[in-house]
Amino acid sequence: MMHKTSLGLAALLYGALLATATPTFAATPATVSDNAPDVAVAIRTSPGEGREKAVDESALLRDDNARRAAVGIGPMVLDARLTAVARAHALDMIARGYFGHNTPEGVGPFARLKAAGVRLGYDGENLAIDASEHAAEEALYESPGHRANTLERHYAKVGIVAMATSQGVLFDEEFSD
Repeated sequence: MMHKTSLGLAALLYGALLATATPTFAATPATVSDNAPDVAVAIRTSPGEGREKAVDESALLRDDNARRAAVGIGPMVLDARLTAVARAHALDMIARGYFGHNTPEGVGPFARLKAAGVRLGYDGENLAIDASEHAAEEALYESPGHRANTLERHYAKVGIVAMATSQGVLFDEEFSD
């Protein structure tokens, strides 16, 4: 999900089609508003869930920044406030058994960022559930909307959380300028 971006409608539609037409694709579709529908994916809970996987978090940042460097875009740095927003959303998804940019009540990423005191400008969110960081990063990069988030030139900060679930590792990336 991205705010104030130059994504074309075709990229958004293709990303949504890819995410919903391929059951094994873990990333949610890219959308441009907090009110857009999410892909419905139930997260089963089990003991030990919600445990952070710091190795996967640092690997995703490293991989995102390598992708950016390959096309001449500067690196993003980890931001504690964005990480706190990502962590809270990931824990909420696990605790309440949903997966999506919006909570069951319809609260989207931009409302969560604003509530955390993040000045809204250029902001976005990537979500994925996959077996590993590498698999999630590949799936996100194959989705045009998620790739656009990773490569958005305005993004300088990111919060990344990786948490164990019964379906694999849940990744939440919150981006901001």
